[in-house]
Amino acid sequence: FGKPSTLDPEEFQEMADHTTVGHQIVTGVQFPWPRIPEIVRWHHERADGSGYPDGLLNEDVPMQVRIVGLADTFDAMTSPRPYRDQISLGSTLTEIVRITPQKFDPAAVQALLVQLRRDAVGSNRAPFLETSAGHLAAPDIDHLAAMLQHKASNGRVYVT
Repeated sequence: FGKPSTLDPEEFQEMADHTTVGHQIVTGVQFPWPRIPEIVRWHHERADGSGYPDGLLNEDVPMQVRIVGLADTFDAMTSPRPYRDQISLGSTLTEIVRITPQKFDPAAVQALLVQLRRDAVGSNRAPFLETSAGHLAAPDIDHLAAMLQHKASNGRVYVT
């Protein structure tokens, strides 16, 4: 929209329709990866059923879709918008962890944090988080944010 303020309900619905319109466009296209249509449709679904367009619960959404949905949220939060500045990496990660597992799959969040850690330290593959999902401690996030501060200030952080 490019609007410098929050969307009204009608504008939000129009924006939310991108999931179903996109799904209609890509359905029937032969992709090398067959999950593309469901990713396009469901990437705004949330674990607690509060997402759109179908209000699905976590267990009803394939893991690949959960991962793309988390990546989309991470990108949206860390990118500037017409109505707000970009959110810092530390604040983004703190908020994502705060709303996990209500909104995001804990395993997907842990994988994101581990990948960001790996990107921050290059070839150093030292353990960052405990291996069981759900052990997402604030000190871990603070440490990650501090390590990535230099990298993030010199360019965009990409999750690979």
